Amino acid sequence: AHYRRHWRAFATQHAASTLLAMLFYGTGAWVPEFLRRTYGLPIAQGGLRFGLVTVVAGTAGVLAGGLISDRLLKAGRTDARLRVTGFAALGALPFAAAFPHAATPGLALALASGMIVFTAAVSTTGSTGVQELAPARMRGTASAVYLFVFNGLGLSLGPTVFALLTDRVFGDEALLWRALAVGAP
Repeated sequence: AHYRRHWRAFATQHAASTLLAMLFYGTGAWVPEFLRRTYGLPIAQGGLRFGLVTVVAGTAGVLAGGLISDRLLKAGRTDARLRVTGFAALGALPFAAAFPHAATPGLALALASGMIVFTAAVSTTGSTGVQELAPARMRGTASAVYLFVFNGLGLSLGPTVFALLTDRVFGDEALLWRALAVGAP
């Protein structure tokens, strides 16, 4: 009954978080290969560089998402977690659109780091936002549903979207950059 009454809040929160998860997991799977195909970086070097970027930017995003939403909550915004999740989705957009077009691998990684800061913010705001939407008696169930949707769709569809775009739409593995440019935003 609670889900039915508040379905819009749950649906939009789950959708925004899941799209960010698809972006995070999808680019995480394909950026090292993108760096190889587009700039000629050896896959191990591209993976190491992207891994370092992900650790630094991801940590910053997780911490920033929590800190900003906590401050908004203390300022009286009861929808702080949902607002930060929405802001993160919008904030990731220009970086997601720009990094595949970068002229150099360093610029691509710098732009990808901006995207990662925003996508990682949902790690704190998504799950806590669900906790705040649900009454205490159903927080475990609400978290389980959220994590199933977030991880189930994010992990399964995120990497798959870029593979399908590359193979089925563009038909050339050298056009992975274009699949990222279309699919990431």
